[in-house]
Order: sequence, then structure tokens, then C-alpha cells
Amino acid sequence: MASGQPQPPSAATLRRLERAFEAEPDAVGYLRALREARYGFEATRPTRAQRRGLRRALAAGWGYTGGVRALWALPPSVWRRS
Repeated sequence: MASGQPQPPSAATLRRLERAFEAEPDAVGYLRALREARYGFEATRPTRAQRRGLRRALAAGWGYTGGVRALWALPPSVWRRS
């Protein structure tokens, strides 16, 4: 990974990932929405922009391989349409 890029901690929790990607507001918003939904707080669905932001943050510094890995880890959509 390129220097200066956030690297997920070995024991990654949603809150730790939020801190690791604090320079990426969309990524943080997506992770916060997941954490709030998981633990029963006021849950709002993350936006598509937040999802793309997290995907970009995950892929940063990894080139083409990182982009593919980020898509595999976080596919374009998991929410069912109503």
C-alpha cells in the first residue's frame, strides 16, 4: 500500500475503520450508517455516494488490483429495492 494511505487495523471494527478513513467523509458516512444499523441506533441507509467513497478508500494505493478487491469486498449494491 502506498505510504500515507489508511490501512485497516488487524482487529478491524466499524468504529476503527471510521477512524482509519477519517479523511474520506463518504467512507466514514457509509461505515457509520452500517454501525448504527447493526447496533440499533437511528439507522439511515448509506447513500450511493458514500458507498462509492468507501470503495475508493479501500482501493486507494492498490492500483487496478485494489479496485477489483474493493468491488469484491463491497459490491455496487446490497440493498433491495422496495
